[in-house]
Amino acid sequence: MFKLNFLRLTLLILIIASSFYLLIIIQNNKIIKLENQTKEIQLSIPSIQKQKKEEIIISQNSCENNNNNNNNNNNKYFLNNEIGNYYGFKDENSLLNYFLTYKNYYDIEDYNKKIYINQTKYILFKYPKPKLINKFSNFTPTIQETNININNLIISENVTDEYKLIYNKKYHKLVLKKIQANICEEFFDNYWRDFYKSKYSLDHGIVPFQAPKLSLPLNITKPLLTTPILYLHIPKCAGHTSYLLFENYFKGKGVIQLWSHPSPDMYYDVSKANNIILGHYHYGIHKILPEKFQKTFSYMTMLRDPVDRVISHYYYHRNNPYDPEYQLAKTSTFSQWLDRSPRANNEMTRFLSGLTKDEEFKPTDDTFHMALYHLRSMKFVGITERYKETIALLKFYVGIENHRIREKQNAAKIKHPHVPFHLIEAIKKRNNFDILLYEEALKMFERQIDIVGRDHFNNQLNKIL
Repeated sequence: MFKLNFLRLTLLILIIASSFYLLIIIQNNKIIKLENQTKEIQLSIPSIQKQKKEEIIISQNSCENNNNNNNNNNNKYFLNNEIGNYYGFKDENSLLNYFLTYKNYYDIEDYNKKIYINQTKYILFKYPKPKLINKFSNFTPTIQETNININNLIISENVTDEYKLIYNKKYHKLVLKKIQANICEEFFDNYWRDFYKSKYSLDHGIVPFQAPKLSLPLNITKPLLTTPILYLHIPKCAGHTSYLLFENYFKGKGVIQLWSHPSPDMYYDVSKANNIILGHYHYGIHKILPEKFQKTFSYMTMLRDPVDRVISHYYYHRNNPYDPEYQLAKTSTFSQWLDRSPRANNEMTRFLSGLTKDEEFKPTDDTFHMALYHLRSMKFVGITERYKETIALLKFYVGIENHRIREKQNAAKIKHPHVPFHLIEAIKKRNNFDILLYEEALKMFERQIDIVGRDHFNNQLNKIL
């Protein structure tokens, strides 16, 4: 009996000791993982000493430059480069591209404290911004699945032209799916990486990376955007008029206009467009650019008042017999068309997200967040209702100086019938995401003016007017 109790006691001690040892191992692993995460984050964050030193220099330079801005300009964008390392960026252009990207500044600048949209037309609290809940992309087919499907496409030499045409269409569709899957995965990876990095820094008292605050206005002795410009033309947002403007400025060299996302047999022509690629493609065309343009391309787009855009789109379809959606608009009342056409449901959100009507008739919350992320990533955003002001800004961002502005080329020559109040409200309900994006674009537009300076901007605008 004594031996049995002794064995039980020994076994109990061993179990307790093993459990204690296991807890120590788990705790050590957590500490090691925490240390590794801290090192990883600290690698991307300047040291506190260096940051404080640079803040002092920035402050001194800003004071000096603000006093001299109106009288003396040098040949640099950033007015003073005594720091010598461009705040940790590789070169001046890298710093400039970072600064022009609103995504890096929207949560620390004051533009988000003001409402710019017409508040008599839109009451923003009626359109709350949805929260992003999903941590991973649920887009199908995935990149891996698409690669398998592409490899399964077989074509031999002895086939008919009809079969080759079918093959090319299937191949083009799969390539586009692969780009969309990649865009979705990148968005979720980048969004949550940034979110957790900032949260981790705050939770552990680490000084997060602070976006450089440059003295404004920037020196504008040369265009701010690097090429090629990827002009994402959202339907009924003055894109065709803009194309004529760009074509004239670049004298037709290095310019291409697309009416849809390019198929693989067009990639060569796209690669030759070293100035501007403008068209009705969705976000993601940068994925097909050659290596030499991967670090220099600049996305831009034009947004329009969502209600006005939808009304214009409907009557454009009705008045153009050669338009692919003519029949639907012609045989539908406005109210019916709102229910039947994806063009009436957050079309700007769809284009900016990278997805098409084939994937989503009605964009989801995830799609909205992708569109918002991509919009904030763009280097320039124009506003259709402020077209002349947009052209004035393009003088500083692209180099275009055109004092004789044509009226928008695709403007309907027939005035639109009066749209009753209940249909206006129906449009708003179906375009809640587009309303939020339009407000964001208005904030970006004001920031773009401040970057070049309101005096410079007004002087250029007066030349146009």
